[in-house]
Amino acid sequence: MYKTQHKVIFPLSLLTVFALSSSCAYYNTFYNTKKLYRDAVKAYEGRKGERPTAQEIRAYDQTIAKASKILQVYPNSKYVDDALMILGECFYYKGEYVRAQRKFQELTTYFPESDLFPRAKLWLAKTDIRLDDHASARIVLSELLNTPKLDEKIRDESRYLLGESLLDRGQFAEAEKEFRRAAQTAKNRKVKARSFYQLGLTQIEQEKYQEAVESFRLALKFAPKRQLQFDAELHLASALKMAGSFQEAKKVGQEMLQNQAYKSQFGQVRLELADCLYWEGKALAAKLEEADVQYLGKIQEALDAYQLITLDYKRTDVAAEAFYRMAEIYEHDLGDFVKAKENYDKVKTQFARSAFAREALQKSKDLGDLIRLNNLVKKAQGEQLMTSSRNSSGFSELELLLLEHGVHPELRFMKKRAKLASLQKSVSDGMSGDGTDGSAVKRTDAEIDQLVANKLQLAELYLFEFGKVDSALAEYSEVATLFPDHPGAANALYSSAFIYEHEFQNKFKSDSLLYVLVQRFPDSRQAGEAKKKLGLALGSTPSEEAADLFHKAEREFFEQHRPRAALRDYQTVAEKFANTEFAPKALYAMGWIYDEVMEDNQKAADVYRQLVQKYPKSEFSKHVGRKLQAVELALRQKKEDKKAETPPASQQVPAVKPKAETRPASSPPPKTPPKDKSPAPPPGERPPLTHRQKQP
Repeated sequence: MYKTQHKVIFPLSLLTVFALSSSCAYYNTFYNTKKLYRDAVKAYEGRKGERPTAQEIRAYDQTIAKASKILQVYPNSKYVDDALMILGECFYYKGEYVRAQRKFQELTTYFPESDLFPRAKLWLAKTDIRLDDHASARIVLSELLNTPKLDEKIRDESRYLLGESLLDRGQFAEAEKEFRRAAQTAKNRKVKARSFYQLGLTQIEQEKYQEAVESFRLALKFAPKRQLQFDAELHLASALKMAGSFQEAKKVGQEMLQNQAYKSQFGQVRLELADCLYWEGKALAAKLEEADVQYLGKIQEALDAYQLITLDYKRTDVAAEAFYRMAEIYEHDLGDFVKAKENYDKVKTQFARSAFAREALQKSKDLGDLIRLNNLVKKAQGEQLMTSSRNSSGFSELELLLLEHGVHPELRFMKKRAKLASLQKSVSDGMSGDGTDGSAVKRTDAEIDQLVANKLQLAELYLFEFGKVDSALAEYSEVATLFPDHPGAANALYSSAFIYEHEFQNKFKSDSLLYVLVQRFPDSRQAGEAKKKLGLALGSTPSEEAADLFHKAEREFFEQHRPRAALRDYQTVAEKFANTEFAPKALYAMGWIYDEVMEDNQKAADVYRQLVQKYPKSEFSKHVGRKLQAVELALRQKKEDKKAETPPASQQVPAVKPKAETRPASSPPPKTPPKDKSPAPPPGERPPLTHRQKQP
């Protein structure tokens, strides 16, 4: 009997021990995973910049390895949902948002009863925002906010994230409402402080500076951590500056410099104080200008303050920003392009990874082109030729031109002066030689072509890169008057008309210039566009038909936000009008839309290859090389990621059908694509004028 009992009990004991040991094994794995995750989060909370440190990445990778082991070795354990949550958060903190999204989707799909379900939905919304899928994020957050008995902390953070999504999309008024509600209802001090802080940012974007001051004060009051306190206080000084309370703004900044807890960030405070001097100087200069007095003393003080920062914080991001601000002052306020270029060049030498480095590089290039073209134009024209474009009649060059053609808007008041103006212009034209005997300087056609091209390029730089409308108009005016029969004059007239219509809202003068264009260059492409604007009859050459369809596609994309309709018309241009100059331009536009808006790398690559193969000598083919390389690299990376993430069949977690990783079709495209990504406009046509940089 004893033996029989022993035989029965022994196997049962063995099974129990085995089960307990197995349970202990995966519990120990999970415990170690949680410990590694906590260490990784601590590293994240100590992060100073936007990117994770090498130490932080190692911590995440170790955590990911442990959590993945739970899924592979213990796929039926009760810790699978915990492991998925940890994996998703680790991928998120590493910046691998697509992989993070998949883990949160797996958790919410296969574990709807899990205690982690609301948290996973919240993190899924965070990830959608990072992936610029704001529509999906708002759907998830709305579902969360409608969930009964939702944890208050998750509810507060959901409201905050909804505001953040709207802010990222530029919907400032809607974002303001959500942040205000989150700030008022949040019980958690951190969420409350962040909500007030973001509320202040939305108010600054709407130029509600005094309201922003109050929001930043409240953010400062509730901020539990030093970094948030610093950000709130620094933006408080900035909001006071923008509200015109310069002395109070400087007082806040000086008090921050007395706080030793901020010592490592004193450079940013000094940048804000220098900026405050600049704004104060601009306001003072504007007041004195009304009294016809020029005073730039405060602006010079700002320059001196920035200069000291570059000496005290060498080779730092702070010095890079200071050089950038100095360059802007020389460019926009003092008109010294040479010094502006020098300071833009110094940005990258101070801190190559600065947020200002890339823009400074482009600004330096543009200024270099501007200076070079200015020198070429001056050398080609000579002082006497430059003088010939001036007149003492009180009329501008364009006004003289309009008088000649009888379409000046104030012609009825000027008939008595018209003969005098025409006489003075003819005299000055006769002086376009060496200035001694009135003989004309002999120039070859090639030299004239180059001079006109340089002046048109110079005008475009003034207009589109530097926002100097008057300088651009002066260059266009000189081309139209000094070279009245040159084809470039058609371009100059059309561009001048565009400026008068869109920048000065002077439709009468714009139409007058378009009539002159049609009379002088009736067969030019610019004349075709002018006829459309004036409601005149058009021709029907293949080039004109291609131009009509191309511009229709542009309107569908930029104005109506219908990228698919634009793609169809661009494709028709490329196929039906393959021998016109619009065909390669249409292919470039298609590739850009597939790449940047539809995020369809495969189609973008196909179109870019077609462009290079069919039009190898086109200017668009020359610029598409890097784009094609980037798209092909993205395609290869996507394939490698997909292959790397597929575990062996025996260890696979049930597959989840991922959400589409493209932007929603309703997401509006950019109004004007970045300079290096937009299809270049045909000669003589201009995209909508970019607004100048806001000045205080």
